[in-house]
Amino acid sequence: PLPPRVVPQSVTRYQGRAALLQIGLLDDIDAYYAALPIDTEDIAVNMNNRIAKERWAGILNFERSSAELSSVASLYNLSETQVDDLFCFAATIV
Repeated sequence: PLPPRVVPQSVTRYQGRAALLQIGLLDDIDAYYAALPIDTEDIAVNMNNRIAKERWAGILNFERSSAELSSVASLYNLSETQVDDLFCFAATIV
């Protein structure tokens, strides 16, 4: 029997973005964050959206357990297995 697969819990910004680019999601995710409104009448929504934009723009590492990653996975209907596959793929990028 094969040993269980070890899924990396973190990959670098470069590895994560390169993997997303290669599977065709990077531009869509960048566009999603760029389109978050920051000029609504709801100050709390504006602040939350600005924070989300900053967090995405400044991400240093993609963490498997992060809330941000869970949100993106949910937005694009990625299963846990697909996210694991993405992390395994990203970890191979040098």
